[in-house]
Amino acid sequence: MVNAARAQLARFAAVTADVADVTSLPFAACRFDAVMSYLMLHHVIDWREAIAESSRVLKPGGEFLGYDLTDTRLARWVHQVDGSPHRIIAPDELINGLLGAGFTRITVRRAVHGHVMRFHAHKPAKT
Repeated sequence: MVNAARAQLARFAAVTADVADVTSLPFAACRFDAVMSYLMLHHVIDWREAIAESSRVLKPGGEFLGYDLTDTRLARWVHQVDGSPHRIIAPDELINGLLGAGFTRITVRRAVHGHVMRFHAHKPAKT
């Protein structure tokens, strides 16, 4: 998957695809203009730490955006059947996690018949 992403991104000089532990990113603070998270947070046991790390590596004024599974009866059933230890996040929990990590101007919208939520949050610019 990472190799496929790298192949697709090769034409963009300033874009890379790296593998790292999202709860302990190997990047300096305030390094990125944007952090994207697509169907990743529900795979992270400490998803709040993943959000905090995303905030840490974002430059002031940066954007955190993506989408993930929403806490629905179907999602809980699938994770119970496959024995997944991962957590399905409710939209209100995500909003609270984003606020706790210092994000502002937060938007969370349900999509795909309520099974997915799209989110967009901003790291405040320094004043």
